[in-house]
Amino acid sequence: MQTKINLKKENFTEINLQDNDSINIFAFLSLKKNENFDGEISLVHFGKNSKSRISVRIVLSENSFARFFGKVKIEKGAKKSDSNLDIKVLLLSDSSKILTEPIIEVFENDVENAGHGLAISGIPKKELQFLMTRGISEKNAKKLVKNGFLKNNRTY
Repeated sequence: MQTKINLKKENFTEINLQDNDSINIFAFLSLKKNENFDGEISLVHFGKNSKSRISVRIVLSENSFARFFGKVKIEKGAKKSDSNLDIKVLLLSDSSKILTEPIIEVFENDVENAGHGLAISGIPKKELQFLMTRGISEKNAKKLVKNGFLKNNRTY
């Protein structure tokens, strides 16, 4: 199963996987100026041969703040489970703030994969300058980068 989650509409999502269940999740959040957000995704592998891919994209504008936690738990007995949690954050302003952490708990020794990652960055000045030298305003250049970042929703 593949699903998209707009974190503004669903700030807490809990998913349980049983034997041979598989899910790909793309969760996204884009905050405008002065907006705040608090949320999490929690996924638990209970069954054997279960597979999950979670890809989270967060964009923060001026004076926005987000707190987001992604949690994956592989329970004892969930043999051959395969899971990956990836969180990427784009800061559009020096005044935007993020508190986030990918959390993985593994209670089963026989797993295929239990991976997680986190990347937080702003827009590189060279990238903005490149777009602006082609006649694109700074505002529109940021918008292009933001839209490309949110559309890059590969869940492996």
